[in-house]
Amino acid sequence: MYYLFYFLSILNKLFLPNLYKRKMVNYKKHHFLVLGFKYWVTKNLLYFKNEQNFKD
Repeated sequence: MYYLFYFLSILNKLFLPNLYKRKMVNYKKHHFLVLGFKYWVTKNLLYFKNEQNFKD
């Protein structure tokens, strides 16, 4: 699972827009979807990375 979320995080960096330059007041619904997806991928990547370290 770690490698799936690692791959998704690379795709996030390459294809999804950076949202840190904008104010959240000006976000549209699709910006919140992108932000939520990025959060979900990052959260799971860190979880499975930590889980993988405990297995070794």
